[in-house]
Amino acid sequence: MKKQMIRWLLCLLAAPLTAASLNVPQASAEETALPATPWPGEETVTVYDTEPVFYGNASGLDFHSGRLYAVDNGGGFLWVLEAFPDGSLHPADGYGIGREVQYADRDSVRGPDPEGITVDGDGLVYLAVERDNDMPWQTQNVILQLDPWAPSDPIKAMQQWDLTASLPYAPANKGIEAVEWVSADSVRGRITDCNTGLPLDMDNYPDACSDGLFFLALEANDQIYGYVLNSDGSAVQIARLDPGLRGISALEYDPAEGALWVTADDRGGNEAAKLLLSDPAAQWQRILPPVGLDPRQNTEGFAIAEEILTRDDRRPVYRLRDGVHDGALTVGFMHWHVHQFPEEWVTDGYRHWHVCRCGETADAEEHTFVHMLTEAAQAAAQQDHMAAYHPLCRLCGYVDTGRTFCVGQDLYPELSDTPVISQLYGIPCI
Repeated sequence: MKKQMIRWLLCLLAAPLTAASLNVPQASAEETALPATPWPGEETVTVYDTEPVFYGNASGLDFHSGRLYAVDNGGGFLWVLEAFPDGSLHPADGYGIGREVQYADRDSVRGPDPEGITVDGDGLVYLAVERDNDMPWQTQNVILQLDPWAPSDPIKAMQQWDLTASLPYAPANKGIEAVEWVSADSVRGRITDCNTGLPLDMDNYPDACSDGLFFLALEANDQIYGYVLNSDGSAVQIARLDPGLRGISALEYDPAEGALWVTADDRGGNEAAKLLLSDPAAQWQRILPPVGLDPRQNTEGFAIAEEILTRDDRRPVYRLRDGVHDGALTVGFMHWHVHQFPEEWVTDGYRHWHVCRCGETADAEEHTFVHMLTEAAQAAAQQDHMAAYHPLCRLCGYVDTGRTFCVGQDLYPELSDTPVISQLYGIPCI
């Protein structure tokens, strides 16, 4: 208990991180505010649920394996929707309506109050709950782990972690607002463990229930906290980050870019902040919402579709609005180019490579030459048992017609004992 208290104090006193691996003191938002960049995509958004789908308190979103996961905090309901490249959605099997969820250790008549949702690499769902709706006056910051495909009704949490004591005080309805799982590989070398002062090493946490960190957003102070959740129900706070946003409502990690996104609700004008965990030198970047999104609406969920759903450089982005029965979920698009390299090679006299339509190149390497008998030399070869050859690349098919050699004269000595072509034509090596 004493060690846990010391760890908690160290993390509490640690300076917020602007570049996630550096313990550099954070200046005030006024001192460091950068001009916000425009939304990197289409400015229009489209309403998905023109007819009521959710129950009026839609709160959190996450994307995993081609599916969009949504949660309603009014009574603790979960939805899973199949997603398609054009942004359209269809309820997954068993999710024609929202499925009720419950605590691991008790039932709640009015259900938990889950504000955020994330899915780990094993497909397990984690809900960020800020209170029990049976006791709405009392803050209780809990993470629930559940199997979204469990046959039970309601879905009973498999495990839970009570983080209330490890976080700063938060009034009721001002607790954890979002949660996002990020794999250990994605944060390695980018997050400093406040318990050791060194880059995070998951080997120090052998009891972690998932190979990664859980980032939580606390509504009371608009700070983000990184946790390791242990399989015995304990938790260890690892880091604290300050993205410089007001009204933080959602977290999203995009593995395609290696970026942690943070979005605000109407209190922050629906702006976003992004930190490239893939770039050790990166700082937080402010991003404006699309013009078609009303900055005054209470947007609490944000999710980016996986890269595989990109079509024509358009990648679906979903937002979830709290407090409405229809028109809660909107679909927009960000610009995203996925390189597509055709099978045909581009060549010169020395190398071959593939080219994407955007001009990006890949797979460049030197030719691997073998000997090729030319048709023009076949008659002469049959007459005097000599033949002219050209070098042929065995991978891309490039023929170097500017160079010739005869049977018994090898361009590459290492091929001298395998005159395959001459054997095929019945031409003896001389």
